Amino acid sequence: MLIDWDAKYCVGHPRIDSDHKCLIEIINILCRVMLTHESDEVLHDLLRLLLNQAQGHFDREEGYMRDADYPAYEDHHAKHVVLLEQVVDLAHRLEENREDTVPESTVKFLHEWLIDHIVSDDKPLGAYLAARRL
Repeated sequence: MLIDWDAKYCVGHPRIDSDHKCLIEIINILCRVMLTHESDEVLHDLLRLLLNQAQGHFDREEGYMRDADYPAYEDHHAKHVVLLEQVVDLAHRLEENREDTVPESTVKFLHEWLIDHIVSDDKPLGAYLAARRL
């Protein structure tokens, strides 16, 4: 169950859309690795990459929000914090005992983690930035 990039995920900001494509690709690779039972080291490296990319993406988005005086900044930032905490928790659970992890539920979580955030939170941000030509 991989994520195929679709125009419906575009928020209209080139850098944000590029970040989203990169995050989707990392999640797709991570899902393939989990389903093929690659080594724990590979899984750990990919989770670290996902966390680093997500943190960088969130930092950029929050910079755009501050520069544009985005009215929903505090709420959006709080969601970023929760999303990162969820991925850190997932990484810890997978590292503690990978055999007890159900890959399908993990794959579903990763899909929802990113896609729901794009559709629910980032699309309104993209529209706000576009209206201000930022």
